[in-house]
Amino acid sequence: MKYTSFGILLVCVALLCVGHGLHGSLVAISAQGADFGADVTGLIMSGYSAGC
Repeated sequence: MKYTSFGILLVCVALLCVGHGLHGSLVAISAQGADFGADVTGLIMSGYSAGC
């Protein structure tokens, strides 16, 4: 039972990490699709990472 719970926990953490990575990529692709410049996209991404 202990190993099953630990395995489920690892799968959940892996899914959260994948979702977070995909969301970061999606923000960059959306900014590029909205014709923002590279400097503005960089500010958006760094602001998102900083929690602004």
